[in-house]
Amino acid sequence: FGQMNSKDRRNAVSKEDLARATLVTITNNIGSIARMCAVNEKVER
Repeated sequence: FGQMNSKDRRNAVSKEDLARATLVTITNNIGSIARMCAVNEKVER
Protein backbone atom coordinates (compact mmCIF):
# COMPACT_ATOMS: atom_id res chain seq x y z
CA PHE A 1 0.00 0.00 0.00
CA GLY A 2 2.93 2.34 0.60
CA GLN A 3 3.59 2.69 -3.11
CA MET A 4 0.04 3.79 -3.93
CA ASN A 5 0.98 7.45 -3.49
CA SER A 6 2.32 7.45 -7.04
CA LYS A 7 -0.35 7.84 -9.73
CA ASP A 8 1.65 5.68 -12.16
CA ARG A 9 1.81 2.82 -9.67
CA ARG A 10 -1.92 3.09 -8.92
CA ASN A 11 -2.70 2.74 -12.62
CA ALA A 12 -0.38 -0.27 -12.99
CA VAL A 13 -1.87 -2.35 -10.18
CA SER A 14 -4.82 -4.70 -10.58
CA LYS A 15 -7.78 -5.15 -8.25
CA GLU A 16 -6.49 -8.65 -7.55
CA ASP A 17 -3.14 -7.24 -6.39
CA LEU A 18 -4.89 -4.84 -4.03
CA ALA A 19 -7.14 -7.61 -2.70
CA ARG A 20 -4.13 -9.84 -2.02
CA ALA A 21 -2.22 -7.03 -0.32
CA THR A 22 -5.25 -6.28 1.85
CA LEU A 23 -5.63 -9.94 2.80
CA VAL A 24 -1.94 -10.27 3.70
CA THR A 25 -2.05 -7.07 5.77
CA ILE A 26 -5.15 -8.17 7.69
CA THR A 27 -3.69 -11.65 8.25
CA ASN A 28 -0.46 -10.20 9.62
CA ASN A 29 -2.40 -7.86 11.91
CA ILE A 30 -4.46 -10.75 13.29
CA GLY A 31 -1.28 -12.73 13.91
CA SER A 32 0.34 -9.80 15.70
CA ILE A 33 -2.69 -9.26 17.92
CA ALA A 34 -2.87 -12.99 18.73
CA ARG A 35 0.81 -13.05 19.65
CA MET A 36 0.48 -9.91 21.77
CA CYS A 37 -2.46 -11.46 23.67
CA ALA A 38 -0.57 -14.74 24.16
CA VAL A 39 2.49 -12.93 25.51
CA ASN A 40 0.29 -10.84 27.78
CA GLU A 41 -1.39 -13.96 29.17
CA LYS A 42 1.95 -15.82 29.39
CA VAL A 43 0.73 -18.61 27.11
CA GLU A 44 3.37 -21.12 26.06
CA ARG A 45 3.33 -22.91 22.76
